[in-house]
Amino acid sequence: MVEPRQTVTIEIPPGQRGSVSLAYDPRRALSIMLKITDEASAVTFRACPGRVTQFAGGFLIRGGTDTFSVLIHTGGVSRKLLLPG
Repeated sequence: MVEPRQTVTIEIPPGQRGSVSLAYDPRRALSIMLKITDEASAVTFRACPGRVTQFAGGFLIRGGTDTFSVLIHTGGVSRKLLLPG
């Protein structure tokens, strides 16, 4: 969820892009054949002006990945998060 009027970018680090990608393209939401190489390595979310905004999507992870990291960029600050695979 993104706070009103905020912009947040989620990025997969370059070294993990062959095994992890972001699936946030609403045009492909109903596809049953998603490929890591076809999906995004970074997505920017812009919240609505007057309310917290939620975005539907997720991660595609190649099997055998125990953990992976994502970079979160917001308000000029970047953070790295380690997530379970």
